[in-house]
Amino acid sequence: MSNDECVNILRDTDYEPLYDNVPTGLKENVFCKVRMYKGKAGGKYWDDCSARVGSYDKKTYYTDGSLTEIRLCGDGTYGIRKRVEGKVCVVTMDQQPLHVVVLNRLYSKLQRDTSYQCRITYIEGSDCFVAEYMGCFPETVVPHGNAKVGSEYVRTHPNVLRDIAAALQGDKKQLKRTYDDMKASTNHDLERPRDKKQVRKKMHICTSLFTQRCNSIYLPVQRHSICKIKVLHNVSLHG
Repeated sequence: MSNDECVNILRDTDYEPLYDNVPTGLKENVFCKVRMYKGKAGGKYWDDCSARVGSYDKKTYYTDGSLTEIRLCGDGTYGIRKRVEGKVCVVTMDQQPLHVVVLNRLYSKLQRDTSYQCRITYIEGSDCFVAEYMGCFPETVVPHGNAKVGSEYVRTHPNVLRDIAAALQGDKKQLKRTYDDMKASTNHDLERPRDKKQVRKKMHICTSLFTQRCNSIYLPVQRHSICKIKVLHNVSLHG
């Protein structure tokens, strides 16, 4: 899809269908408009595709009306590409645009078949994005990471990670009980933890964050007390 098409879809408040999540299942040469996840667990552009490689992003700027591409100069002004004396260069615009469309595009390829590609497009400040899937999804399955057995790898939905953290912190349950309860609560694999190892990893992360918060409160007080002791010690020596 062109930049103009993506911008028009993102700006169209009546566009349908509008999904809460990227639809699961086979996606070949299709696109969809999705609400952006704004939680702290990450995974704003979650989907059920396998591991990716070659990820990179590109940010471009456009005038608000005609969607003419412009460039952001080092001094904060905007310019436009022009040919000057036989060379193409960026010339500062005499009349600076009052409103600029900042378009972000995230590119990635499927790890086991790089011909299958995904592109995420969103406008800065927007609450939606457009996900495009280009190519044929491979039928072969290969082990992910250090796994010995080949199985389809799917990133865990951020809501599941949030629920794991809430279960571990709120009810102080045992790791096994947390995993068993969440596994029994739904029949959909994408709505529950992958395995006990994932719950254990999340528990370590929560414990580490709690320790860091405690240290951030305690250490300044501790340093202040140490400095006060040194000052009093020096005064007593001079006395």
